[in-house]
Amino acid sequence: MAAAQPVKQTNLPHYLTPFIGRQQEIVEIRHLLVDRRLITLTGPGGSGKTRLAVEVFTSLGEAFLDNRWLVQLADLAEPALLPQTVSAALGVCELPGQTTLETIVHFLNGRRALLLLDNCEHLLDGCAHLATYLLQNCPDLHLLATSREALGLPGEIVRPMLTLELPSLHTQPDLAVLSQIEAVALFLDRATALVPDFALNDANAAAVSQICRLLDGMPLAIELAAARVSVLSVGQIAVRLNDSLHLLAVGPRLAQPRHQTMHAAIDWSYNLLSAAEQTLWRRLSVFRGRFSLAAAEAVSRSKEDEQSSSFLDLLTQLVHKSLVVVVRESGEARYRLLEPLRQYAAEKLAAAGETTVCQQRHGHYYLVWAEQHEARLRGPEQQAYLAQFEAGYPNLRAALAWLLREPQSGEPGLRLAVALGPYWYIRNMLTEGRRWLEEALAGSASATPTVIRGQAFFFASVLAWFQSDIPAASRYSEESHAIARSLGYAGQWGIAYTLTMLGQTARFQGEEEAALRYLHQSVALFRRSGDQWGLALALDSLGSVSRQMGNLDADYAAISESQALWRVIGDPWGLALNRLQFFERAWAEEARATAQTLYEENRAMLESLGYFWHLASMHQGLAELALSREDHMTAASYYGSCLALARQMGNEVREAAALVGLSAAALGQGHLAAAIAHCQVGLLLFEKQQRPLTAAAYLERLATVAERTGFSHPAAHLRSAAAALRSTTASDRLTDQGAAFAEALSALQQLTQTPQPSTSPAAAVTPYDLTPRELEILRLAAEGLTDPQIAEHLVLSKRTVSAHLHTIYSKLGVATRTAAARLALKHNLLDK
Repeated sequence: MAAAQPVKQTNLPHYLTPFIGRQQEIVEIRHLLVDRRLITLTGPGGSGKTRLAVEVFTSLGEAFLDNRWLVQLADLAEPALLPQTVSAALGVCELPGQTTLETIVHFLNGRRALLLLDNCEHLLDGCAHLATYLLQNCPDLHLLATSREALGLPGEIVRPMLTLELPSLHTQPDLAVLSQIEAVALFLDRATALVPDFALNDANAAAVSQICRLLDGMPLAIELAAARVSVLSVGQIAVRLNDSLHLLAVGPRLAQPRHQTMHAAIDWSYNLLSAAEQTLWRRLSVFRGRFSLAAAEAVSRSKEDEQSSSFLDLLTQLVHKSLVVVVRESGEARYRLLEPLRQYAAEKLAAAGETTVCQQRHGHYYLVWAEQHEARLRGPEQQAYLAQFEAGYPNLRAALAWLLREPQSGEPGLRLAVALGPYWYIRNMLTEGRRWLEEALAGSASATPTVIRGQAFFFASVLAWFQSDIPAASRYSEESHAIARSLGYAGQWGIAYTLTMLGQTARFQGEEEAALRYLHQSVALFRRSGDQWGLALALDSLGSVSRQMGNLDADYAAISESQALWRVIGDPWGLALNRLQFFERAWAEEARATAQTLYEENRAMLESLGYFWHLASMHQGLAELALSREDHMTAASYYGSCLALARQMGNEVREAAALVGLSAAALGQGHLAAAIAHCQVGLLLFEKQQRPLTAAAYLERLATVAERTGFSHPAAHLRSAAAALRSTTASDRLTDQGAAFAEALSALQQLTQTPQPSTSPAAAVTPYDLTPRELEILRLAAEGLTDPQIAEHLVLSKRTVSAHLHTIYSKLGVATRTAAARLALKHNLLDK
């Protein structure tokens, strides 16, 4: 039995250069973090806040059971995306029915954990609100923040960054002692990395000491100065640096001496550049995070630069001077500016009057790039291009924000949002994707329907569907469908895809006949157009609806054809979706061995792709198959794995289902106290998420186990409570829903008030205990009548028939009418 994949407990970086000095600060902050819950390291950019914080975190693994995470905020420009950034750092999936903050809190609760919020200064208010919420809701969480300013929160311990230890201005120690002084040690380490034969000696000791003092012990400034030893002597560096200090024009935000010194170091580096190097460096400041050589050239080089020095030569010079960092990714070199340097360069860009034109080039480049590569997210290159989208996402996000907020940009912002649609749903970035799409649609409202607006509505419907927001998904798909139909032939792409979404939303709204109609139309259109990817998706959806309606032959035909198409296409996401379809079919047919084989074959693939939702579905399905066969030990094992995955993802609905399933498995093994405890927690989670129908289905499973183990009286109360839950809806009867959940908890207490049966499970009451009406409906369903036909035959509403069938399936421990009929024939239930 495979256990869930362990949660990644820390994402701290591993630096290639040694950490120098600050041992006293490390000890102090370590002690503070153990006892206090919010520490903020303040200081100017380049003062070493991040490096010190990571060093402290690295040393605290044992005290916090290795629950330590770094949240890098330097590349984030949107305060509204703080929760999504934190959840990405934690590796927590966003889930339907929860805000991202609620998911984070659920994940962190119960853990003694450390969170490092790095570079908060440009998001100060947002970080303050985030820290307040997390600290109030996660009692065992400790936060360390780095910022140029304190967050200003009650209970916050503010620790200004001390400069590195400096040589005395008045006395010159011997070389051995001088080399151990922190600022000098840092300079020597970085200088010898570039020039291996560089050494501290009597001739250069005074100049090295002067450089460290002039830079006021600021780590980044010292590293920038040390980088010049390949082209300048330390004496020359000291003279040039000294000459630049009095030339600085310091604004009000740069009032502190250390801040002035840091600005002087960067300003000095900037003034050492040639005019062409200065132009390139400041233009690179429009990038967020990493960027490619092609992107840098497209954004930074204008027509008047074509006769200037080689672009690559200029970029190489900036790399050598430590103003641009090279990052190796899958054999390709990418680049980035350290944030303090990027901000400085951005000021220079604004002063040169080039900000708008560079942002225009940046937005246009990433729009074209995304549109050219979006199709590669659907096919054999998916994983490679997901990595490229991920690496470029800070820039894609920045480009999208600029395009949407620039009045002159018009439709390009909407086009970029559409190009990002597949990335958002594959990577489960549902809330963020919907937010961008809704903003793009609102900002480009037009009386004239266009293909791009139709596509934007389509992707909005997909993201809403993955969030289980079926009303919104239905509304968006109808909008998209209407636009596609109005465009005629030009909208065939939209008609076929939106029919697929209309089918899916109709299915989850209980309109199975309409869903079937939509999906048959979609399949026909895709066949005519030759769109294999769309056809494979529509066939998978058609199989789901057919299976739900009990037509397993149609289901098999649809998903088998889909499987063949996905294999030809080579799309990992599509293949994972199709394999889940076959698993759910085996589950519906109670083919436990087949379901187990499919699970074993696909588990590693689902884990590697991060499709833990699908993996949890498999665990849950295998658990319920085991429960239906009264193999309670196996059921408990799978429910336990499902529970672990649910908690890893922060999915309370899945967690509640696993808990009530564990309750039934525990009851079947005679563990009454555990059964009650699991079920109580599960019911409370179901109530919190307003999922009465799901709760009812699991209560009925528990009632079936209670009957089989001799708890017939409590089982009747559990079924009554389930019926009460089925009569409520989340939208218009919340008061009734609360009363129904209260009744369910009361029914659970009946187990505690009933003596433990002395008879064995084999001597318990009839396993299925179907009422006469349920037997009558089961006979008609076994004869092949549909829900409307059964309703007409018995003069009942279709909703009542559906509710009876759900109860029958729960009592029998099956998922479809075909499986129910097979089981009824096997046990002669239709003759009773």
